[in-house]
Amino acid sequence: MDRSHWMYKPKRSDEKYLAGLGGFLKTAEENRLKKGESHIWCPCKDCENCQKKNCVIVEEHLIRLLQHMTIIAPYINENKRMLDMANRGRSKRWLIAEHNKTFSQWLKDKVKASYGLETMDQIVQHLGSGPEHLVTTYKGYDISDYTFYTNQQDHKSSVQNSGVTVIASTELSGDTIDARSRIAKESYYGVIKEIWE
Repeated sequence: MDRSHWMYKPKRSDEKYLAGLGGFLKTAEENRLKKGESHIWCPCKDCENCQKKNCVIVEEHLIRLLQHMTIIAPYINENKRMLDMANRGRSKRWLIAEHNKTFSQWLKDKVKASYGLETMDQIVQHLGSGPEHLVTTYKGYDISDYTFYTNQQDHKSSVQNSGVTVIASTELSGDTIDARSRIAKESYYGVIKEIWE
C-alpha cells in the first residue's frame, strides 16, 4: 500500500486519510498474523517505525495529532488574535515568535481560569495542565526484534541482556601535516538501569 497518497497529502480530518488509515491497519494486521508477531511497526512521527505497538495503539498514534490539533485550533487562533490586537504594528514574524513563546503558559492560565466548566473539553484541560510527572516504567522492552531488560531484572535470569553499546561518530579536521578531515568513531558501553516510556 502506497502511504504517500493517503498519509501525507490529505488533511488528517479528511475522509481519505481515515480510509487510508483503515486500509493500512488492515494490511498491517494481516501481515502481523502471517508472521506470527504480536505487534506492528508504528509509523507515527514519535515512533518513526522504530517501535512496535499493537494495532489499537498505532491507530491512536496516527489519529492523536488530528484530535489534539482540531481541539486546540480555536485556542491557537484566539491567542494569535489577542497578540495581534495588543501589539499593533509588530511584524508577522514577531507575532509568530511571541505566540510560540507564550502559548503554552497562556493555555495553562486559560485552563486554570476555566477549570470545571463544562464548556472546556477534557483533552484541552489535560493538554493545558502540562505533562504528567509520572512515567510508565518497564523491566523489559522489545526494540527491533530484540528484548532488553533492566540490570536488576537481568540478575534474575541466566541470560543477560541489559548491556548496551552506543557508537558515536564525529568529523575531525586534519592537522597541519594532513589537512584532510576524517570520521572518528568512539564506542560507549553501559547497562540499562531503568526503562521509561
